[in-house]
Amino acid sequence: MKTSCLLILCVLFMTLPALAASIQVTTPAANASWKINTTKTIQWDFSGIDAAATVRIILWKGGDKIGIIANQLAIGANGQGSYSWKVGSVMGAEAAAPGSGYFIKVRTTDDTASGQSGTFSMIRDATTPGSPTSQPGSQYQFAPKPGQVLPGTSSAQLKRIQVTSPKAGDVLAPTGTYGIYWNFINIPAVDVSLTLLRDGEPAGTPNGSSSDANGLHWNLNLQPPDPGTYKVAVETLDHAYRGLSGAFLVDEQGWIEPLFPNQGMTFVNGSSQEVRWKRAGNIQKLDLTLHRDGTSWSQTLAVGVDAKLEKLAVVLNPGESGQYRITFKYTMDGDYSYAHSGNFTIQVAP
Repeated sequence: MKTSCLLILCVLFMTLPALAASIQVTTPAANASWKINTTKTIQWDFSGIDAAATVRIILWKGGDKIGIIANQLAIGANGQGSYSWKVGSVMGAEAAAPGSGYFIKVRTTDDTASGQSGTFSMIRDATTPGSPTSQPGSQYQFAPKPGQVLPGTSSAQLKRIQVTSPKAGDVLAPTGTYGIYWNFINIPAVDVSLTLLRDGEPAGTPNGSSSDANGLHWNLNLQPPDPGTYKVAVETLDHAYRGLSGAFLVDEQGWIEPLFPNQGMTFVNGSSQEVRWKRAGNIQKLDLTLHRDGTSWSQTLAVGVDAKLEKLAVVLNPGESGQYRITFKYTMDGDYSYAHSGNFTIQVAP
């Protein structure tokens, strides 16, 4: 009888579901009021999640995502985590404006669990009216948002950098040049640094030649950006003022130039060869296929190869002597394009 009971308990234990992964954000509490530019602690409890997991913290208002507060942050220990936040600041963007209806989400970076706080308000710190706010973990300081006039400041006194190009909605090819322009509003013209931002994260530096104190001829050929949506940040070297362009799109464009194998070469069946190509623009992925000349026969060599590698070792093993070529298939402007190597011979031993 005891043995039967023990077996039943073991079966029940083995069939119990694993503890569901969960996160509960405990602060800020619902209806809390936090002053912008002061430091507050965001806290959460978690269960069913490995202690080695990481999380991102995101600020929301209503149904709008305001920005990322912190990314790739250790989840915590003993079921609890916390983060010291300079209230209102988000990564790669201007600080959030005072208002109500804000809430914070804490989400694992693998998106297996998330939790959110109650709605809270952010109010201006009355002891430092009009003071700029800083991005956590950096020296960035932001000027007021365009058109925003702080208490005791007239529009004529508003100081900021205004980025006039790229404009919101612009679509850029990853080749050629493009003008980045900005104006200094009520501040002297000074040297600045330029940073590409993608999803609020730094994604490189636009390179090119200066057109004047307020512009850059961006040469995208030097380092073509990956396809996606970007902004350009223009910042004074002392980090006192910073402006952001509108969000613009970089298309997937360019071409592939096969380099090896070449016309007239001969290879032994089953040999390993390094296929090489040159990538222009920002082409992302390649499919490589072996074709027999004059027939419909083909053999897939590789799918989804990173085009930036510009080389890949493959085995040429059609099993029959003949003339062959390699086809490079890639996406451009949302459609497929193809490039072909020269014809070469594969010999099969008799």
